[in-house]
Amino acid sequence: MGMHTSICIIGVGGAGGRIVGHAAPAVLGAAHVAAVNTDARELDQARAPVKLQIGTARTGGLGTGGAPSAGRLAVDDDLPTLREIVADKDFVIVVAGLGGGTGSGALPAIVRAAADGGALTVAVVTMPFAFEGAKRQGVAREALRAVQEVADAVVVMANDRLAEATGEAGLKAAFDRADDLLGRSVSTLCNLIAQPGYIKLDFAKLQHMVQHCDGTCSLAFAEASGADRAAVAATGLMCGTLLEGGKLAAAAKAVLVGIVGGPDLAVREVGELMEAIQAGLAPDCNLCMGTHVHDERRDTIQVLMLVAESWSQASAAPAVEAPRSVKQPRSGGRSRQKQSQTTLGLQLPGRGRFRNVEPTLLDGEDLDTPTYQRRGLALET
Repeated sequence: MGMHTSICIIGVGGAGGRIVGHAAPAVLGAAHVAAVNTDARELDQARAPVKLQIGTARTGGLGTGGAPSAGRLAVDDDLPTLREIVADKDFVIVVAGLGGGTGSGALPAIVRAAADGGALTVAVVTMPFAFEGAKRQGVAREALRAVQEVADAVVVMANDRLAEATGEAGLKAAFDRADDLLGRSVSTLCNLIAQPGYIKLDFAKLQHMVQHCDGTCSLAFAEASGADRAAVAATGLMCGTLLEGGKLAAAAKAVLVGIVGGPDLAVREVGELMEAIQAGLAPDCNLCMGTHVHDERRDTIQVLMLVAESWSQASAAPAVEAPRSVKQPRSGGRSRQKQSQTTLGLQLPGRGRFRNVEPTLLDGEDLDTPTYQRRGLALET
């Protein structure tokens, strides 16, 4: 991997764009940040250095109307540009809110493009509020299944849980606080991986956890200042809503902890934090941690936890790292585990007996064409 880890954060859709907008100012030059959207107005408001509007010819810049199929088609139109954005990156974090059209439809293809380019991929997704209805929940669940097939790990955050974590507030304030919480979590993770630290939380540790965590993680973040900041941060982290009052930590099989502070961060405070965290974990939990000291940050401690509820000792043999100039593409996130399966050499049947009748269309898709063919899937056995 060399001395430098190249990181990219991509926000997809409206929610993804807002979240990476909160992350961008705090990544301290540690990551490339981009926003991707079909909606021109939302993209214009995104606070990301790089902006890419996808599917312009299809949507006219007006978005997808909530149709994931339109999001899938839009990302296909601009896939070469997306591949350029993620080219030669070691670690790609893709952020999206699921349940709508662009985030749900485009996210899996963007993650796959990053994985095919050789990057370790982590998707951070939010699930709809319960009050948004069954249809939107169903769209989100289908999108989640699709991204779990291609990402190395998926961090799933329920909007209902985020709202509880941000406290009582008006609707706009609640969304802003939730977006800011996720944005700071993502930026903290990037800084811990990319920046030097006295206790280094390096890319290899993250990679090891992701390769063994069975694909799904939870994320928790706390921040505190003042004389008792370590104790306050520890309580906010371990007893907070994001860890379900400590239940997720107690059930964790593996935990990655990152602590960020300024030059005034004391060894005593790091010890106090880690003691409180370890007290809430099972004795056999796999734990790794790191610290980052930023010269311009004072009086504040930030603590990040990445929690895996599953842990598999068996994993693919570590690949021999190729030089950057000959870095080999990966076959798409978690689908790498299926390489031992055989692919059936079937001819594509087309529309079959429906070829001479009017197509049955839903969200622009021909339902008379087999699902595996519409989605471009290979049949495995």
